[in-house]
Amino acid sequence: MVTPAYWFERAEFLSRLSRVQAELKKKQLDGLVAFLPETVTWLTGYFTRAYGTLQFAIIPAEGEPTLFCRDVEEYYLDSTCVFSDRVMWSDSDDRMAVAASAIESRIGKSAKLGIELSAWPLSAGRYEYLKSALPGIVWQDESAMTPQMRLIKSPAEIAYQRRAAKAAEAGMQAAIDSAAVGVTEREMAAEV
Repeated sequence: MVTPAYWFERAEFLSRLSRVQAELKKKQLDGLVAFLPETVTWLTGYFTRAYGTLQFAIIPAEGEPTLFCRDVEEYYLDSTCVFSDRVMWSDSDDRMAVAASAIESRIGKSAKLGIELSAWPLSAGRYEYLKSALPGIVWQDESAMTPQMRLIKSPAEIAYQRRAAKAAEAGMQAAIDSAAVGVTEREMAAEV
């Protein structure tokens, strides 16, 4: 059993989701397919070092997100993501077919979806595949939506940043205090 280690309380993620969903409704979009790892983590808590594999979040205009990722990422989903819905692909799957099926099953065959076209994990080939496999979907570039939202910090985010700043200050003070003739960089780093 994995003990979750969420960055923030679930309420923080629900608040972020609510902001994104309000913007989707305002733009008359049925959802967002978020490929930026920063967006996925900010909205769901899901964090992994495996950004090189095909993964994204399906954010409906109403309801909870669905995470799409490789099956070996289940541990990270269980330990970091505050939402339970997921679709996972394995190495023997046609991952783009599974991806298109996941989007269709969560959003429908015909919809207007935002997509983060500037996201580095979304290659031109992957985007073209999705457009071909989901001909009833109208895609709209929403690369700037969540990055702009992330600029305005919530009280929980500000508190987290303040704790990080105190840690950075303590580390700098330890470096200053340990600086002396004959002290190696490694010894200073150990103090930091």
